[in-house]
Amino acid sequence: MKYDAIIIGAGLGGLSAGAYLARAGKRALVLEKMSGPGGRCRSVELMGHRFDIGADYFGKKILDIYAELGKKKELDPVWFRVIAKRGNSSMSIPPGLHTFRDFRGMGMNAGEIGKLGLRMGGQIMFNRYRKISGYGELVNRLTQNGSLREIFSVGAFFSGNNPENMPSHWFNLVFGRTYGYDRPFIPRAGSGRLPELLASVIRENGGGIVYNAQPDRIIIRDGRARGVLLEGREMEAENVISGTGILHTVYSLADRKDFPPGFIDTLGYYKEGFSMASVFTVFRRDAKITPGAHIYAMFPASVSGMFRTLKDGAFPEDNMFVVSVPDAAYGTRDEHLAGTIKFLVPKGAVSREAIEAEAGRITGRADSLIEGFSENVVDSRLCTPADYAARFGFTSSISPVAESVNYEKMPVATPVRGLYCAGSTVLPVGGCTASSILSGRAVARHILKDK
Repeated sequence: MKYDAIIIGAGLGGLSAGAYLARAGKRALVLEKMSGPGGRCRSVELMGHRFDIGADYFGKKILDIYAELGKKKELDPVWFRVIAKRGNSSMSIPPGLHTFRDFRGMGMNAGEIGKLGLRMGGQIMFNRYRKISGYGELVNRLTQNGSLREIFSVGAFFSGNNPENMPSHWFNLVFGRTYGYDRPFIPRAGSGRLPELLASVIRENGGGIVYNAQPDRIIIRDGRARGVLLEGREMEAENVISGTGILHTVYSLADRKDFPPGFIDTLGYYKEGFSMASVFTVFRRDAKITPGAHIYAMFPASVSGMFRTLKDGAFPEDNMFVVSVPDAAYGTRDEHLAGTIKFLVPKGAVSREAIEAEAGRITGRADSLIEGFSENVVDSRLCTPADYAARFGFTSSISPVAESVNYEKMPVATPVRGLYCAGSTVLPVGGCTASSILSGRAVARHILKDK
């Protein structure tokens, strides 16, 4: 059988491409190396509780995609708050009446707050940020308030890159309405609900998904993708879509000689963001969580300084960390709650003992975000970057390709005819779930247009 498209990887990008192609009547087959869908967007059971092992929050623009696919209602979004702290200063997202009080707590007067609002509005509404080369420069233009400047650097943590080396459009991705992260949500059934629904669209429209199937390579002949080699068997397809990342696609699944030198040269600028470690934690309700708040973030005195120390191979004394507690957003009344502590790991070889020591130190520091947290922990599991690769099948880098002012992402169509990439390592911009899903839709539209 010759397929219209064989899709490698059941991450959000690959599943999105498969869903749109299947709905258009195309023969689409997804091959996934793990035993279920999701890639970096999955939920797992640990210690008797559900944890999201990768993506744990989403922007409201994703709902438009699921509406197009007829699955918006089944997504069942739960809206939540983000609480960011630096020292004694704090800020809560989404913005509201409390925002004025938050800014006053950072020492800003009414005049300064008004000017900040005008500057932010101008940057976001009129895309003025496009004329500014870097994220750090943009933040400096917005405010000279030290606490606010560091909190505005939240995008650095989630892109895995120093804000001094990030493109300015990340500000609009995080604080603007590009993907709707100004009003974040989580599915009531956990992050794994997103890939589950995309997979259901594929199956309901005659497409196929095969798990525990990892293609050996992409077959390319005469400058065109012809299919994949799976366990020694050639599987033919008009198009091949790789959701495994553009670097893995070109260097591991294909032969770099099949691509023009300029394309390969551009890929040489690509790099992974910093790796992440997670402490999956079960704690008693006696800890003082904030109802409706899911993400808590603690900022260091200097985000850029923190990244420089991590790049030098050491844990900074003031490492940034995030605590996610979806149970607080769901409003569960269970005696025990599930939470995940996330922090970045230095570049280079880092021993498990060093990561364990940092995990213990940060767990204690979590009390500054959630009062009484550490004393109410009843069980926990540390997942180092090596654990992520072995157990979950993906590297724990915050962003598989950390966007930088030095390069721009590639389009979904590669120079090889019939070969496409989907996921967060290609356009559109932003290493997030929304960009991954939109890339899959872009692939499907490209294929359908060619026909």
